Amino acid sequence: DSKRIVRGAISMVTDAVSAGEFAVADEFAKQEEARVAAQQAAADGAAAGTTNDPLTTGGGDGNSTIVPPARKLVAYWHTERDGRVCKICSKLHGQPESVWGVQFPRGPKAHVACRCYLDWRVE
Repeated sequence: DSKRIVRGAISMVTDAVSAGEFAVADEFAKQEEARVAAQQAAADGAAAGTTNDPLTTGGGDGNSTIVPPARKLVAYWHTERDGRVCKICSKLHGQPESVWGVQFPRGPKAHVACRCYLDWRVE
């Protein structure tokens, strides 16, 4: 039974990555490094009166607009969604870490025999 669950989880993650639903943490870190470097280049360019970088639009005339920052990786609590889900976990299903993070800072295994897992999404 546990092998079936693991195979199912691997399949779900593989499908989600293929569909672009979330990024692997390493990839996310690389994207953030590139974003920060580009923002620094934009700030340096703005100080020098130029804005020819991928994060801004417009010319060096003071009317440039900064493009919104990159998205962040957020953990969501997920249950098995069956008749065996407890009252604790059913309330947490689909909730972001901002909801459950204080009470369960490590995420799932809220209790003995907890079958919940985290779903990571880029937002």
